[in-house]
Amino acid sequence: MSVVVDFGYQHLAERLSVGLAVIFFAYLVKIFSAFTNPSKTAKVPEPPAVTATIPIPFLGHTIGLMRHGAEYFTKLSKSAPAPIMKLIMPGTSLYVVTAPEAVQAAYRDQKLSLLSLSLMFLHRVGGSTADFMNQLLGEARLSLTENYWHDMNKVVRDQLAGGEPLRQMNSRVLEGFFNVINGVKSDVVVDDFYQWVWRSLFKAKTNALYGDHNPFKNETLIDQYWAFEEDHLNLMFRPMPNIFAKAAYQGRAAVLTAFREFSKYYSTRDMNDDVSSLIRNRTIVNKKWDIDHDGVAATELSLLYGSTANAIPTFYWMLIYIFQDATLLEALRQEVRPIVSVGEDGVSTVDTTQLSTCPLLKSTYQETLRMISRHPGARIVEEDTTLSFSVNGSDKKTVYRLKKGSVVQMPAGLLHRSEQTWGDDANEFNGFRFLGGTSTDKATEKMRKNAYIPLGGGKHLCPGRHLSYTEILGSVVALITGFEITGAENALKIPNQVHQFGLGIVKPDTKDDLRIRIRPRNGWEDKTWDFNA
Repeated sequence: MSVVVDFGYQHLAERLSVGLAVIFFAYLVKIFSAFTNPSKTAKVPEPPAVTATIPIPFLGHTIGLMRHGAEYFTKLSKSAPAPIMKLIMPGTSLYVVTAPEAVQAAYRDQKLSLLSLSLMFLHRVGGSTADFMNQLLGEARLSLTENYWHDMNKVVRDQLAGGEPLRQMNSRVLEGFFNVINGVKSDVVVDDFYQWVWRSLFKAKTNALYGDHNPFKNETLIDQYWAFEEDHLNLMFRPMPNIFAKAAYQGRAAVLTAFREFSKYYSTRDMNDDVSSLIRNRTIVNKKWDIDHDGVAATELSLLYGSTANAIPTFYWMLIYIFQDATLLEALRQEVRPIVSVGEDGVSTVDTTQLSTCPLLKSTYQETLRMISRHPGARIVEEDTTLSFSVNGSDKKTVYRLKKGSVVQMPAGLLHRSEQTWGDDANEFNGFRFLGGTSTDKATEKMRKNAYIPLGGGKHLCPGRHLSYTEILGSVVALITGFEITGAENALKIPNQVHQFGLGIVKPDTKDDLRIRIRPRNGWEDKTWDFNA
């Protein structure tokens, strides 16, 4: 689930879906958390129950969500401020964490689990079969210390943590995207900028992952994946998704078929080096646990979603924020120029090993994530537990009990837009914000650090963060150094944002997507772009 602030242009249907989805989500959680241990009682009080804006027992919060959309949590936090709010919903309680210190306490608590939610996503969105889910749920119920889920997650973390596997992935993604921009030798008008960015980076990432037999060399399959991703969360929240989320359902079916064929192809032969080390090692785990082609297909779809759903829109928004701000753009061009070398042959090389020497570039990336990250930070309370934390540097500890089976949300949107934390300009983009020295004291800096959670936190910190950082910033350096991006007819503007319930990163409204003009800068027309990873 996702919590967002108000932008005023959400449609009524989207707002209605938020309230209904919360209720449906609560019942799904109860099903998928059924394998946890029995509840234990405690005398510590729960967080205060917050009165709904419409004081109707049990239904008030649901109506509030229908009326105000995901902005509702922000409204509640302003009208009845509390470090953790309890919302009594039909069939469950929802704890919404609003204090940065409480967020970090929640991330440290081992009884707040992401497993049930991950399995739910794999089943309802990833399309995993009942047999595969029974295997995973059985392992979870038995609390096996060695199981398929553990092995697969370890492979992903290890392969993306650093070293040669990460360097090769970075190189392959950058090579794919640089091939695109090397084709821009004159003034080019792009009618749908997000679609252009999405397809360019999607092709680069899938080629990097799957190599010569990448299923997405088929343009039709890319269209079908797009249809899936655009509406995929309705597979989670809507009943009978084959009817009420038909485009996503059919798109998923096509992608799963392609991944099954990919799995079958490599079931009788070894993978060569054109396939990423990540996929090769995942294949070893699949064979170790005798996962069938249906199971492989569902987990590959989930991996691909995790690789693209947040990184690509982040890259898009960072470009928009930079190119519509002339002051920031010029400052960045001066900062990154030393890490771009130009050879006598006209090859311009971005040294991505030197990205750490560009603090403004990093600050702009961090600020972009602050503005667009809307992940819910959802967890399930697997056992009764207590959270202990201090608010605003107080010596007094606040202690609350969270009850087994409830849903916890640590909404990035609310935390990232808090004026108490970020100041009066919390809702404005400021690429210089994270350079340091922008707050008045160390306590404020600590509060901002605790509130800044665009990549999650605790043991579930995004494993792909290093890959995304290099591929996004390396590509940004090439574009701001060698190209101009403007509106095709008018000045570049920030497009409207669409908040689909459950997304980690907001997307641009495709009906309001930008028509842009991209061309080489004066003096860079004859350059070819390369990189050092």
